[in-house]
Amino acid sequence: MLINRHLAVKVTGLILLILCIQSGFYKSYCIEREAVVVVREMDLRFGPVPLPLDEKTKNDLKNYIKSGGDIKNPGPANFYLQKRKSYEALLFFLSRKELFRVSDIFTRQKGLYQVNPRVSKWLKGPVVLSIIDATQKRPASEKSFGPLAVSDGHLWWIFYRNKKNQIVRLKLTVL
Repeated sequence: MLINRHLAVKVTGLILLILCIQSGFYKSYCIEREAVVVVREMDLRFGPVPLPLDEKTKNDLKNYIKSGGDIKNPGPANFYLQKRKSYEALLFFLSRKELFRVSDIFTRQKGLYQVNPRVSKWLKGPVVLSIIDATQKRPASEKSFGPLAVSDGHLWWIFYRNKKNQIVRLKLTVL
C-alpha cells in the first residue's frame, strides 16, 4: 500500500510538471528567475570603497582577493594565483583618474544590463540588480539607482551608482 502511495505521488508530480510546461508556467516562473546577490557577513566582504580606487585601496583590495575573500581566515586563493594578471588589470582599470559612468562598465540593451565588452574579459554576466545587503537601511531598486552586481566566477563585484549615472563605490563579497 505504501509503495502505491509513493508511486501515485510521483505520477501526480510528473503530470503537474507536464501541465506547467505546457501552460508556460514553468518557463516564466521556474527557469527565468532573477538572480539575487547576498552581501555576506563582515569577514567575507570588502568595502564599500570609493571609485576610482586610490593606491592604498587598490592594494587592500588586492590583499582581500589574495586571501580568497576571507579576512579572518586568510589563505592563498587558487583562483587569484590562476588569474593574477587579470585581477591586476581590472584593479588598474578601476584606478583610472576620472569618475566612471555606468556605460563604462555596463551596457543596456532591450532594457537589460550587460557587461560592457571592455570589462567582459574580467567580469562575466549576468548583471544582477537584486542585492540583499544587511548593511543598507532599505533595499535599493533600479528606480532609486540601486547597485549593479556582476561576478568574476569567485567574487561578486557590486557597483553603486548615483543619480548622475556615475559609478561611485565598489563592494566585493564572496559567492
